[in-house]
Amino acid sequence: MYKYSKNENGFSAVETILIVVIVILIGVVGWLAYKDHSKTTTNYVATTSSNNSITTKKSPSMPASTSNIKYLTISQWGVRAPYTSTDTLSYIMSNANLAIIVSKNMSDNYGCTGTNNLPSGAGGISRNVADNTAQVMTTTPETYAQLAQQDPTDYKQVGSYVYGFTRDQAACSNQTLAGTPGETAQVNAENFTSSLIPKLEVIQ
Repeated sequence: MYKYSKNENGFSAVETILIVVIVILIGVVGWLAYKDHSKTTTNYVATTSSNNSITTKKSPSMPASTSNIKYLTISQWGVRAPYTSTDTLSYIMSNANLAIIVSKNMSDNYGCTGTNNLPSGAGGISRNVADNTAQVMTTTPETYAQLAQQDPTDYKQVGSYVYGFTRDQAACSNQTLAGTPGETAQVNAENFTSSLIPKLEVIQ
């Protein structure tokens, strides 16, 4: 019977081949593991960078004027109008359908307080039932709703009412002469109030 004998000076050829094969397998497995690890690391870095860029991206900023928006809010009527002027407007109800507008600028600088029915220097806003015949100079009888459709810069329909601008019947304070600083400011304030009419909306 043939007996396999080992060379006393080293490994046999078969053992040497087995060792070489094992070393090659270990090398291949190690290389594959390294390659997979490198790919995972690269993807992680790319994903992290992408997430960071998303996180640090600034959200769209609101228009600068948005933070300065104020509202002339007439709570009795449930309407308001936005504006961005440095002036501040308030109102006093002259009657159920007439709001006298008070300008802080006119009040502080020209004594226009707008108390009771006194002129405020900023005009007023009237409220009329949309289906009523308009009490204005027109060629044919028209309702306020029709006026609002024909002239949206001077009249605004909100719900069943139409709103329009009305001027004070007297000059503000004691500044009565045309061209004086008081009257110029009053005209500006009235024009400002008038410009709010198309912006009237239901209180949100």
